[in-house]
Order: sequence, then structure tokens, then C-alpha cells
Amino acid sequence: MVESVRARQAASEHGWVLDTDITPQGRSLLLRLGLVTSADRKTRAELSAWEGRPVRWAGQLSPAGHDLLTYARSRPTPTPTTAEPGATPVDLLPSQMAALRVFVSLAGRLTTPLAEGLA
Repeated sequence: MVESVRARQAASEHGWVLDTDITPQGRSLLLRLGLVTSADRKTRAELSAWEGRPVRWAGQLSPAGHDLLTYARSRPTPTPTTAEPGATPVDLLPSQMAALRVFVSLAGRLTTPLAEGLA
């Protein structure tokens, strides 16, 4: 669903996904998860004039939505590592560790910085 929002936003002349592009349930879910942000009243009025019809909702991907897409496009690949001296061990499944490695490797491309000490 997030990829669909990204594609519709990119294809839009004004850079917004409109109420007719996504179901109310989809909008609600994406908003609740913080993956999109909603347009304010002024922006919706401008979009209504642009569209020639009332626009009741418009949204764009949030920084978290962009980060999710960046992560989703990267495939976790298991690689053996050794623990750094003084590191506190944490039990993770191999698949969880692979996902964490990919997330950390994306640090420079994410809009939200990694938590202190995660790398």
C-alpha cells in the first residue's frame, strides 16, 4: 500500500495523493501508522481548485513512509559477524539479525536517524 501511495504521489502533477486515489480504510491505516501526512485545509482548498471538485483528503508520504520504502527495497542477507569488545549480547533470530544489519546499513539514506548506539 505504501508503494502505491509513492507511485500515485510521483505521478501526480501537484505531488499529493487524493481522496479518490485511496480508500478511507487505507488512509486511516496509513495515518495511524504514521506513514502519511494529511494536507491542511488551505492545501485542500488549493487542490480543490486545481481538480475542479472538492478534495476532502490529500496526503503525502511521511519521513517514516519514505524510510519504510527504503528498507523494503533492501533485502536482508545473512552475514557472519563478531561481537565488539564490551558489547552486551542480545538474543536475536538469524532473520531478525539480518533485518537489523540491513536497517543499520541504510543509516545514511534514512530520513530518521538511528537510535544512539544502534550501529
